[in-house]
Amino acid sequence: MSDTRRNEPPVGHVDPRMDPRRSRWSQIMEPLDAVQRWLPTDPLQEGAQPLSSDSIRVDQYELTLLWPLLLRECGTGESREVSRRAQGVPDPDRLGRWARMIAQDGVWEETASTDLNSKTGYSEFLYFHPFVRNFLYPSRSDLKRGTPPRSSGVRVFCRPDIRTIAAEVYVDPNRSERCVLDARRVELFLFATSVAILAVHLTPAAQEPAWSLAQVLRLQNVLRRLYAPYWKETPSQLHLAGHCPLSIEIVSGRGHGPDTVWRANFGAFNQADASDTAGRGIVAEQLDNVAQHCEPLPVLPWRKLIEPLRSVTSREPEEACLQYVQIEDERMQVLSYLAVSDPRAISAGDWVRLATVEDSGDSRLHPYSPGFLKGSGWGGVGLRGFAYDRFWDPHGDPPANRDLTSTRWLCSGYGFTAVGSSANPFFTDDGAGALAHFRHHYFKLALIAHFHRASLLGFKQMLSSMLDARRDSTDRTDSAARFSRELTALREEFLSFRNRYWFIEVSNQIQGRELFDLWAHHLNTRSLFADVAAEIREATDVRQAERLEKSVDQIAEMQTNIEWVELFIVGAYALELVHVVPLVMRGADPQFTVISAAVVLVSTGLVAAATRPWKHEHSSLKRWLIAILAAVIFLFGAFVWVFPPTHGESSRSVRTPAARSAGDGNPPRESGGRPEGRSQTLGEGGGVGDARDQ
Repeated sequence: MSDTRRNEPPVGHVDPRMDPRRSRWSQIMEPLDAVQRWLPTDPLQEGAQPLSSDSIRVDQYELTLLWPLLLRECGTGESREVSRRAQGVPDPDRLGRWARMIAQDGVWEETASTDLNSKTGYSEFLYFHPFVRNFLYPSRSDLKRGTPPRSSGVRVFCRPDIRTIAAEVYVDPNRSERCVLDARRVELFLFATSVAILAVHLTPAAQEPAWSLAQVLRLQNVLRRLYAPYWKETPSQLHLAGHCPLSIEIVSGRGHGPDTVWRANFGAFNQADASDTAGRGIVAEQLDNVAQHCEPLPVLPWRKLIEPLRSVTSREPEEACLQYVQIEDERMQVLSYLAVSDPRAISAGDWVRLATVEDSGDSRLHPYSPGFLKGSGWGGVGLRGFAYDRFWDPHGDPPANRDLTSTRWLCSGYGFTAVGSSANPFFTDDGAGALAHFRHHYFKLALIAHFHRASLLGFKQMLSSMLDARRDSTDRTDSAARFSRELTALREEFLSFRNRYWFIEVSNQIQGRELFDLWAHHLNTRSLFADVAAEIREATDVRQAERLEKSVDQIAEMQTNIEWVELFIVGAYALELVHVVPLVMRGADPQFTVISAAVVLVSTGLVAAATRPWKHEHSSLKRWLIAILAAVIFLFGAFVWVFPPTHGESSRSVRTPAARSAGDGNPPRESGGRPEGRSQTLGEGGGVGDARDQ
């Protein structure tokens, strides 16, 4: 029997966790320290012997750049899609119409996103859930229509004329290096949510020598830049664009005729050389473009590559065209594949640079603070929040399988990197191995994740533009009606996006699910989705409240109009009660009767106007002024009634029909219809009497 007391603390021992002298910080960090004991650590911390990035040769390298864009259809005047949304007109053929506009020049050729007749296309298709397949690939209903097989949610185009892309990379004040890459494939994905994503798949040119890891880090950090984020001056009088290549060059050609070369720099020039005007012109163009249009402008080669899509800052064309808006910053999204002889020789600092797509540096140092890398934002230790280490072990010693645990997948949202051993046949297999998964399966994961983010940012921008247009409108009634129609259209588009294109899970494969979760976490798409849904819901609630308030105002106005009619009827009845109408019928003074009727009607209208609901400024003051005016007019009418005006004879004297006939020289008529003995006679003093009373 085992001794149960051997695990008991000695007598007098105090558990450090119960020590009241422990600091609050130690109590907070203890659970994290416990987690760190079983989390994987960096190779440098385990005593491995890392190599410098300059001495690590990259045997195989592939680079994919993703450029998300927000599109709008323009012609003369207002954007056509904005106009349709403002009119509340559905536009089911928008995706097809835009596809025809892109393909009409023959530069872009529409194609299938994946060749389903190939083995890699077959395995890629089966990798995803059926509802994701309906988004990425043609469905059975699409095939039954007899049209070319294409997805109903995305249209794909390729540009076969792009041959190479070259960049001049700055190394130090005395040296730069030229890197040339072959364009393996250039694709344009057009989505139903007014989003387009340009995908450029690159590999080093055949004549290029093997690159080092330092060269790869420098290249992919600068090649992804579309325009200069800032400029800096070096001590050697060089004016450089920050984190950008010195120049970029794109070569287009179809094998016949001369090649077309688009070349531009990002604003680099020698300040001591006054004849160097190209870089100065780029800087002036960028500054003027932001100042005039509040929108950055990509450099010329990237603008030419994306044609016929035009920048929103371009001059308004006479014919209909598609314009793009930069939806994120100057950095394109990066997917890179690196096969090296020994991935375990990469230092901890270079692992961080690969994960975050940073520039090369001293491999012994981290690009960020080590304390920050161990913070909660990085998952506790090193690359825990960025590295997918299901098939990675820093040593490869038993019980780990050295060959099976030599692959590491890194994801930071805007960057995705696969690093493995070039001696591992599975990692370099482009048919069914890791390279095939990088090109097909994981590329589609990245495409879906960035499509989600671009679409959600597009919805936020559309809602913001709608609110700005309503705020700036001078016609409140028209702007409210237009905003209501636009909001209805936006809500329908978002509902379609949510039901057809928004995916929490895309694959039944555990690795695909976990990588997609890593992408969604770093791109913050799920929080962004909740934010956009809440904003649209709140805008809808506000608009419904405005409609309800308007309905209440209309009902109140209708009630006020009814009260006007009621007061008019009451005023007429009051005139009847004071014998104004009988007096008029019997020939009373017209001036007196008109004044009496006017007093009643005007005071009635003023009282109604004073009691109706108003929304204008100073309504209380106006209400009191109208009430006082009504009282004054009513008192004036009462005074006129008590002291009626006279004209010689009393204004209240009434002439009988007999008197009027006598004055006219006509004999009096019998009062027809009255009983005998009830004939009227004019008494003495002009009074009206009854013959029977006399």
